[in-house]
Parts: sequence; C-alpha cells; structure tokens
Amino acid sequence: MEVLQPRNKKAMLKVDLDQKTFDSLNVDNIDWKAITTELLLVFKNPGEAFRRVHAFQTQWNQKKLSRNWKAQQKSLPERVKELAEALQVQNEWPIFDKSNTMDWKTFCTKYDSLSPSEVAQLGALFDSRKVLNTREAMILLTSRRNPLVSKLEKDKLKEFMKQGGSVPVLTQIYDVLELDRKQVNLKKLAGQTLIDKWTQMMSSMRGQIEVPGRGAILTVDSEAWVMSYTRAYLIGTTEFEGRFKDLHTACKVRMKDRSIKAREWQESDVPVPAVPHLDNSITPAEAMATKHFGVSASVLALFSKQHLESRHPEGKRQELWLMPEGLGILSNQFEALQKYHDFLGIDLRLIQPESKVGSHAAT
Repeated sequence: MEVLQPRNKKAMLKVDLDQKTFDSLNVDNIDWKAITTELLLVFKNPGEAFRRVHAFQTQWNQKKLSRNWKAQQKSLPERVKELAEALQVQNEWPIFDKSNTMDWKTFCTKYDSLSPSEVAQLGALFDSRKVLNTREAMILLTSRRNPLVSKLEKDKLKEFMKQGGSVPVLTQIYDVLELDRKQVNLKKLAGQTLIDKWTQMMSSMRGQIEVPGRGAILTVDSEAWVMSYTRAYLIGTTEFEGRFKDLHTACKVRMKDRSIKAREWQESDVPVPAVPHLDNSITPAEAMATKHFGVSASVLALFSKQHLESRHPEGKRQELWLMPEGLGILSNQFEALQKYHDFLGIDLRLIQPESKVGSHAAT
C-alpha cells in the first residue's frame, strides 16, 4: 500500500490516509496481517513497520466510523444516536477537552439504559471495539482533569492520534508520573500510593484503562508497548525517562517480593518457548522494566541462569559478560536485554569466540 511508503525507510515517517485513498480502496475487511508481513519483508526495523501499519489501521478505523455514521444515523434508535453523539461520532479526531464530571455520569446513565440489541447496534456502528473504548476512556479521563490540553496544542494532539498514539494511555501516564508538575520526587513513594501508581503504569503499558466504580477495564491500545507510538513520543519528552526511573527505583526499594508471574502480567510482547521447571516469578520493579523494554520474563529468568562474568572497572559502570554458548533462545532478545540492563546502569556485553574478557571486542 502506497500510503505506507515502503520505499522510504525514514523512522517515524508520518502516515496520512486521505479520504480519496480511503474511498478508492473500497474494502471492508482489510487483511492487516498480510499488509504487515509484506512491509516487514522490506524493513530491517520491524518496529517502524508495525508502527506504520498501526497508524494506517487507526486512520482507517476512524474513516470507516464516519462512513458508517453517514449510512446508519437515520435508522438508529434515538438512544443509540444520543450516545453516539456523546462520543462525538461525527468527528474523526475528538479530544473531549470540554468534558466534565457530569458528562461522564450522563454517559454512564445513558449507556446503562441501553437494551442488549441497542448495545450491539452501537458496537456495529463503531465496528472497532478499540475506537469505542478509546472515546469512552477519553470522556472518563478528561472529565477528571486534562493536563494534556495545556501541554499540547489541539492540532498536535490530533496528529498524535493519527499516527497511532493513544490519548487515554498518554493521559494516564501523565497522571501516574505527574508529568504536568515541574518538580516531584517519585523515589519517596510508599504504601498504597506506590502500589496504585505501579498498577496504573503497568495497565498503561498494556493499553488498558480501569473504570472506577464500574468494575470494568477498557482496552484502548492493543499495540505492543515497546513498539508503540505512544512510547516513542514519551521517550522524546524531557521528563518521562527520569520520572519512569524514579518510580522504578521506589518499586525496587519497597516492593521486593518476587510475586509477579510472567503469564499473569504479560511482561513481554515477544513469545518465547516454555521452559520446564523455570521460576518465572519476578519483582514488580522487574515487571515494570521488562515490559517497558520488551524483555520476556521467561528470557529474564533464563538469562539469570547463564554463566555471566561480572566486572566493575574502577570509576565505570558494572559490566556483565555473556558467553556466546549461553545465548541460545536469548539471541532474539539480546538487544532488548542490553537496553534493559543499560536502564539498570549495567553494560551487558557478549564475549566473542576465542577471546579473553580483558581484550575482546564487545557487542
């Protein structure tokens, strides 16, 4: 698909699906897996390929919603129409910057009054559960407070959404890390406040927003966090990495129990073989960091079993050296492991064959 510009390998290249291209495609069921596979064949950077397809799919879903609304609005029951309009169905990229607590309460009341068939009609109109969940989450989050409106111009926020960014996830992370405040010491967090922030950070990286008082979880982004546009955007900001590390430090110091199971928290978006008799339990701090860098908890557990030589040169960071024969199934995640350890202040290096630790070249 030309909209993805496969010949242009520039990272973070903007994707723009205009109305003319959308109308010319005239396809209701696009094979997104086939498109992704085709793009991966010409890209050395899989993250950029996934990001472009995600941006394309995001814009496609919005234009399809607009088309559905034009075709169905006259035949929809009045209660469904009212709720759709509350979700600003007529706008492709609504930011709900004027939402307040009453808007959220009114939305919940109207939604709860729908019959099962009306709920189904609303779902059919939006077609994409992610689009519906995203708009619902935006009403919820912006009704409480909206730090993003003061941080980003509306046009920039809309462009962020077009490129596959998740405003609900971004807003929740702003709240967790208090990015709208100039000074905050997250390292001192403790007790339930720390637990709540860790839980919300993990939920954000999984693309999920909890709805207080309703016992519901809204999935607003299914894209792998490590490859997401939202993550890339945050890393490019001034405060994110420092605040993230401070929260990680607080978790490391005060939440030491190895209580997190790999399957339970889905620490990695990269599938790895099951390893019998291997303890995949990790600490909350490890769960947070492995998710952020896309390291499988199983791989982390395997890594800890390898023969590693630790060195701590005077005046320098700690170094960990891994023998090549210890790489095994770690090979496809070695780069992620390096980034993870760099975050921890450790240089992870691979010993080259027939080399000695003191004189070999490192990777």
